[in-house]
Order: sequence, then C-alpha cells, then structure tokens
Amino acid sequence: MEANTRSTGRLPAAFLTPGSSSFMDFLSDQSPEMLPGNRSLPPLQGAIEAPHGTTIVAASFPGGVVLAGDRRATMGNM
Repeated sequence: MEANTRSTGRLPAAFLTPGSSSFMDFLSDQSPEMLPGNRSLPPLQGAIEAPHGTTIVAASFPGGVVLAGDRRATMGNM
C-alpha cells in the first residue's frame, strides 16, 4: 500500500477498488503476511480458562423473522 497516504488524508487505492466483500480476500491481496496461517505465534504456556457465552435473539413479525446471534469471550460480570 502507498506509504504517503497519511499525509494526504486519503485512503490507499486498495481500499477504493471494487472487488470481493471478503476481508480474507482483501487481506490476502494486500498483506498476506497478516493471515493466520502465515504468522508464527509464541508458544502457549499453561491452559487459559475464560468464561464465555452465546446470546441469541429472535423476533417474528407479520413481514418475517429477525434472528441475531453473538458469541464472544467474557471475563467477569458485564
């Protein structure tokens, strides 16, 4: 990507080029070294036990159904 875009305040051309809506496709074209399979991670030391949860909400109405879900890691009360 262009290095001088910060001084002009404009997005690099890669962000304005039509293409796939897939972030993974964009990343593989622009910064393939950032893909999960292309970087090395430090070794894990000890098991990590973190609470997690899933939220699912559904609502029906005369025109159809709306369904939403969210799964994220949480730590403590929120």
